[in-house]
Amino acid sequence: LRGAARHASSEDAADTARTYLERALAEPPAADARGEVLLELGVAELRSGATAAGHLAEADRLLQGKARSVEAVLALASALYAEGRQHDGAAVLQERIDRLGPDDEARQSLEVELIGWARHDAELYPIARERLERAAARASEDGFHGRYLMALAASELARAGQSPDRARKLVDRALAGGPLLSDESWQAYAVAVAVLLTLDEIDPAVARYTEWLEQARKRGMAFATARAASFRALALLRRGSLAEAEDDATT
Repeated sequence: LRGAARHASSEDAADTARTYLERALAEPPAADARGEVLLELGVAELRSGATAAGHLAEADRLLQGKARSVEAVLALASALYAEGRQHDGAAVLQERIDRLGPDDEARQSLEVELIGWARHDAELYPIARERLERAAARASEDGFHGRYLMALAASELARAGQSPDRARKLVDRALAGGPLLSDESWQAYAVAVAVLLTLDEIDPAVARYTEWLEQARKRGMAFATARAASFRALALLRRGSLAEAEDDATT
């Protein structure tokens, strides 16, 4: 059943994958496999727009200290954000980061996600700004999380109205090659394209949002489709394309 679910996921059939994994969980799985089944089910739920935090919280608990522990906590944070529980998601990430040493490879991936979520909440923003100032100095485009840090740094510059040329260069480096678009949460991609909008690069922003929307629809990801359509609607509104903006807003 897990193999069938993986195949369904590769075919962008998130609902089908979820059905297979619900059956796998009901069988039930062996005790040492339960955490991974819960993780895979939670991810499938997240992709299809279903409530996923319950299964992912249990998966995170069972997988701590194991090979997929970082994957589990990141998925849980994404699910909490999707359900409007930003403070809970931030708390989960902070608690896990505090357990790790400064040179732990997992620390950057967790810290980048925390910064990304916390920037959108007035109470959490000081945490994000302080961590970003430290982390951005180490960023490079060699990996996904380095590119995400570049997008976050560009966003801070654009929001403050500082160094627009530097912000554009950073966001271009972050978006080059496609790694941000391939990430399932699309949070990094959304941050990067929003910088273009802030810099009044409206047509490039619309084009990037269109790429996101097409990818989300192709992969059957309901929450991502809704987010991409809402972001593109705002960009189209800024451009003055009112009919198209209304179509996206009602998607």
